[in-house]
Amino acid sequence: AQDQVRAIGWPGTSSDRMATTAEEMDGSEVLATAEEIPDGCGCPVCLSFLVEPLTLRCGHSFCRLCLIQSTTLSPDGRSCPLCRSEVDIHDPATHAATEALESAVRAAVDGDDYEARRAAHAAALAELRAKQATELPIFFMHPGTRVGGTVGLHLFEPRYKILIRRAWEGGKEFVYCGCVPRVGAPGVVVRVDDAHFFPDGRCCIRGVGVRRVELGATWIEDGTGGLFITRVRDPAAAERAAPAAPPAAPAAGRLPITGGQGCAVM
Repeated sequence: AQDQVRAIGWPGTSSDRMATTAEEMDGSEVLATAEEIPDGCGCPVCLSFLVEPLTLRCGHSFCRLCLIQSTTLSPDGRSCPLCRSEVDIHDPATHAATEALESAVRAAVDGDDYEARRAAHAAALAELRAKQATELPIFFMHPGTRVGGTVGLHLFEPRYKILIRRAWEGGKEFVYCGCVPRVGAPGVVVRVDDAHFFPDGRCCIRGVGVRRVELGATWIEDGTGGLFITRVRDPAAAERAAPAAPPAAPAAGRLPITGGQGCAVM
């Protein structure tokens, strides 16, 4: 059963999941068996030796990449994958590795193996960061906002808890849209200047609209409870593009998508 452990990442990337068996791992990954990993040096997510380990307040340790991937879609804030205690690390992507534990792992495993996995993890993290800069989560509620406008929101719906944590730990930006998101719709990128998180993942934010954009490819990300993601593009493209089709009517027996019920305007 252990070789079926999976970690969740951004859809459409090579980091969507971590390899589940030794056969699935490419040449840059080395999966050590449980017998080969010294006690205390193994990651309970990928089942290999720790790479850039991060130790949480609860005492459990994980590879940096494994911790990020395994908690990406948690709406109630990051929690330990083993005991569900709150993750006390503000930004796992930049937090310093646990030095003593990393030294112990390096001393216990082959140096080339460690460097190969570290390079592979670094590449996956870079890919996540790149996608965060071009694929932004969407908050939508009429009438939207404007460039230069102050945005104050209390976000409490699960999908918007994911939105703000992802924005805050990434480029601190999301798209504010005044209508149901669709390709070609206008929006404003909001820069989050301040965010106060509650233990259950709710968040009060202050930000400002910084630039107009047009929604490019737009979709609902799996596992987020309805969070829209978009690849933004320059609004000048709207003048060159064909008019966007109106949104389809909801299917019989289904409620239309709404955006403003998961927040309070401050």
